[in-house]
Parts: sequence; C-alpha cells; structure tokens
Amino acid sequence: MFAAMAVSFWYGTTLVVKGEISPGTVFAVFWSVLVGTRRLGDAIPQMGAILGARLAAADIFAVIDRVPDIDSSRMEGFTPEEITGRLSFTNVHFTYPSRPTVKILNDVSYEVNPGETVALVGHSGCGKSTMVGLLLRFYEQSAGIVALDGIPLRDYNIAWLRNIIGVVQQEPIIFSATVAENVRMGDDTFSDEDVEEACRMANALEFIKKLSDVSFFFD
Repeated sequence: MFAAMAVSFWYGTTLVVKGEISPGTVFAVFWSVLVGTRRLGDAIPQMGAILGARLAAADIFAVIDRVPDIDSSRMEGFTPEEITGRLSFTNVHFTYPSRPTVKILNDVSYEVNPGETVALVGHSGCGKSTMVGLLLRFYEQSAGIVALDGIPLRDYNIAWLRNIIGVVQQEPIIFSATVAENVRMGDDTFSDEDVEEACRMANALEFIKKLSDVSFFFD
C-alpha cells in the first residue's frame, strides 16, 4: 500500500513539474483513491451477509407470491341457515406439501354424530391436528371426502365454515388485554352478556371471577 502511495506521489509530482496538472489535482485524486479503497475494503466482508439476505428474501417472496390451492376469500359456497353437525371422514388420505413422501393420513374413515363427544388418541405426528386442519380447510385432503351433514366441505363457503367451528389449541394464546377483549378476538360484535356466556360455556367463568386482580371489561 505504501509503495502504491509513493508511486502515486512520484508520478503526480512528475505531471506537476511538466505543467500538465496542478498540485491540488494530485491531492484530490490521491485522497479519492485512498478513501474509495478503504470503503471498498469495508464493504467486501459484508458481501456474504448481502448474499445470504438475497437468498432469504427469495424464500420470503416465494411464499408471498404463492397462489394457495384454497382461496379463503372466496365468496362462493353453501351457507345453510342450520346444520345438525354430523361430521364424516371417508377414505381420507393426506400428505403435507413439504413432505410428500410421508403419508400422515392413510384411508381414514369415521363419523361423529351430533351431540357426540369423540376423542382422537395417538402419538405425536399421527394426524390428530391434521384432521382439525382439514376441517377448517387449511389443507385439502389428497383423496377421500370430509363432509358436514353429508355435504363435502369444499362445497361450503370457507368463511362461514370457519365461523361455526371453535378450536382450542394445545397452547392457547392470551393477549395482554381484558378478558372481554380476548374473547372478542373471534367476534367483535359480542355483547358483555355474550362474553360472560362464552366464559361460562368454556367452564372458565367461576375461575375468572375468583381472580381478584382480573377484570372482565377493564384493564
């Protein structure tokens, strides 16, 4: 580096003596090259991070640009006034798109009648949560039929279908808000009476009332 600086000054001085450039031009060129070289040296170590960011962005944009097989905003579909609640799985097969070689559900058939309580028991990864995902039409089964009251779920309006199904996850999420605000996450048209009734149906009302520092409707 110092040799390059010495050569630059020598050549610049030679041009000044010949009257081809001024001393100011020599210093301007010298410092421009010096600063530019240093900044380029600072930027080179970041090229790996920039390349990694580009690869990560490509994955993100692939998800954003992906057209889902199930259009949750679709307005078409059956929206009955009343349902009996008879649920059936008939010869259902399913594999996740990310793991097409691993069959999660293999020719599954069962029926749940209105008012009946059914427990699906099995080891982790056997497809219990997957069946809930199929009910909510987060996924489409590879083969077979999932039906409500004898009508395939794909024939129902998706928004209507998801609105009539209540799901309690293994690890419920509680927001930093009042009880009422948490309950109304599912439907902001709930009245105060509706909120209390929902808590009662969930067997949580008495438990909540025993908490002295918790309010239904105020922080």
